[in-house]
Amino acid sequence: MRDLWHYQLNLTNDEASLVMAHLFEIVGKDYEYLFLSQNCASRIARTLELVIEEDLTPGFSPWVAPEDLLRALSSTMHHGRPLLAKTRHIPSRRLITQHEYAALNDRQQRAANAVWPSENQLLMDAPEFSELPAVQQSDVLDTLLSHAFLRQTGDSNHFPEIERQLLQARLRLPQGNADNSYTAPPAVHGW
Repeated sequence: MRDLWHYQLNLTNDEASLVMAHLFEIVGKDYEYLFLSQNCASRIARTLELVIEEDLTPGFSPWVAPEDLLRALSSTMHHGRPLLAKTRHIPSRRLITQHEYAALNDRQQRAANAVWPSENQLLMDAPEFSELPAVQQSDVLDTLLSHAFLRQTGDSNHFPEIERQLLQARLRLPQGNADNSYTAPPAVHGW
């Protein structure tokens, strides 16, 4: 349920093959995890340092933070080009749901809250919802379905039934009008 960032690096085919071969070698190995110094960022840095002639984790700091590694990657030149070639953001389900809810107008947000007033209760006949035009009802239900999907990761067993009821109602309606275009936040390395 976290945002993902894909970082494309400017590595030669031989360098990429060496990194992949090394990763294959260490699959399944256990390493001691130390939150500040031996963490995911330090392991990535050490792996990339097999093919990059730069220290991606300068030794003056007692910790290695992912943000520091990304800044190092974005400022490192490799074969005369920036090491970091491209960045792509993949938003989490939580972020998508928040964006969808924020895109609803005030009446639609009130309708969404009226339809799903508590964790295990749906009121599909709520007046705030039934008085909306069908297209706006579609947008409300799309947002609630996104929220239901997000909530299913918990321990509650009533969300499949809630999702089923929302889907049945949604299938009776036309396509919505919601603008679900999403603008990615700035990348960490851009700070």
